Amino acid sequence: MKFKHLFFFGLALLLCAQAKSQAQKYSFWVAFTDKNNSPYSVDRPQEFLGPKGIERRKNQNINTTLQDLPVNPAYIAMLKGTGARIVLTSRWLNAATVIADSAALPSFKALGFVSKVERLSGPVADTLIESAEKTEPEPMYGKNYYGKSYQQIAVMRGDTLHNLGFSGRGMTIAVIDAGFLKVDTLEAFRKLREDGRILGVHDFVDADGQVYDAASHGMLVLGALAAYVPNQIIGTAPDAAYYLLRSENAGSEYPIEEAAWVSAAEYADSAGAWLINSSLGYTTYDDPSLSHTYAELDGKTAKASIAAGIAVTKGILVCNSAGNSGRSPWRYITVPADAIDILTVGAVDINRNVTSFSSRGPSPDGRVKPDVCAVGFAVATASLKEGEVGFANGTSLSSPLLAGMAACLWQAFPGKTNYQVMDAIRNSSHLRSMPNDSFGYGIPDFSLAYQMLKNPDYGKNEKSYIRTIFPNPFSNQVNVAMHLSSDQKITVRLTDLKGRQLTRQDFELNAGFTTITVDYPSSLINGTYIITVNTKEGKLSRRITKAD
Repeated sequence: MKFKHLFFFGLALLLCAQAKSQAQKYSFWVAFTDKNNSPYSVDRPQEFLGPKGIERRKNQNINTTLQDLPVNPAYIAMLKGTGARIVLTSRWLNAATVIADSAALPSFKALGFVSKVERLSGPVADTLIESAEKTEPEPMYGKNYYGKSYQQIAVMRGDTLHNLGFSGRGMTIAVIDAGFLKVDTLEAFRKLREDGRILGVHDFVDADGQVYDAASHGMLVLGALAAYVPNQIIGTAPDAAYYLLRSENAGSEYPIEEAAWVSAAEYADSAGAWLINSSLGYTTYDDPSLSHTYAELDGKTAKASIAAGIAVTKGILVCNSAGNSGRSPWRYITVPADAIDILTVGAVDINRNVTSFSSRGPSPDGRVKPDVCAVGFAVATASLKEGEVGFANGTSLSSPLLAGMAACLWQAFPGKTNYQVMDAIRNSSHLRSMPNDSFGYGIPDFSLAYQMLKNPDYGKNEKSYIRTIFPNPFSNQVNVAMHLSSDQKITVRLTDLKGRQLTRQDFELNAGFTTITVDYPSSLINGTYIITVNTKEGKLSRRITKAD
């Protein structure tokens, strides 16, 4: 059965009608070799980044780099000279998505600055976009006030943050999805509209701009985040501001949607979004020759996954649905859920059990996936029927529930980095010391995460636990971040898959949160190993991969 990437079940989608295909016209990914002789400079970021994007970088001490520069406009001009129509560009991946006749391929490849050309779709219509132009109430969060959304928030103790006054105010979330049907008219989003907190919309799929009259999937996702009808439904970040970005064509399945996802993420970066929620994922395509394999889900191969990882390095916290393939032959997570350093979100029910449909990990390179879980079964959200609360199943809903609470946590500590916020979320989760391929690190406790960020000494009386082991894959060093209950000696062993010890290192460490660096000899060959950390309370073993 073909995997569908709009991650919810139980509600009928209003699908976009497929445009009539044009013979001989295809979309292509054209990658460039460099950004030489660019008119842009890292010393003048205001020429290509929005002020909020620049401000977010300054807050986290992130420098503007060559990667941030737009593609060279001279290259674009010469590409247009071949007869290609430019529909998307990616400054992070230094590439353009074009529409052209297949006969134009030799002309592309003859250009000295073109490093690669890939087909992204079957025959396409000529309606794709031309460019990517930029376009506090007091908390009263009691059980009755949440209405039918109470339990899905309380499972994460998100109501604790809300009642401390953190409901997303001042945070900006970009929602990358398939369409936001009737968000411009539905009562559930009236307060969002009246407050002027829909900061912008953009359609990266169609020149007609079908953001509000395309698929309903994005509306359901936004409902989990931003719906506000007291005593009926409250989203997890009801006071945040939003960008609504359509990258997904619900009527077809081609890699051009990944290219649109990349452009949407770059738009979110420039616009100053603090967080991205994406309830999308890709594995198989209408043309099987373009489909992904599980081995490609290493965070470094698929375009959308690379872009999601880059977004994190720019100071953005990215949440992505794990997928709904738990019962299918595929079983595993999807693209860009495999991205490095994002929060990939699986689904549990109200009783804290992992749903059978939630996609499993690990990533093929051995990283823990999903990272965390939130409620994804019978989730209360907005409905196309006025006066009613909708319900849906899927990781498409667990991801925005988690993303909204992450925004509230970051609101409480705006001086923290996205990495610190994600670390607190993982380490507040109930399986933090023993993550697995179904739960990841488990279900976050946002009250605990708040205390962790508020007080670095919080939790000293708890048992020791490993926070994370990174990077994975590694080259010559591995970092182990942990919390120790007391001053003690720990031992770190590296063994092969047959259990034969290769190295042992001992460390004398103080109680509290700490990170150690373990160096390995250059003679260690590439391959998969087991790293075991012994503390006073026990040991933890993880599979790690050596790859130069």
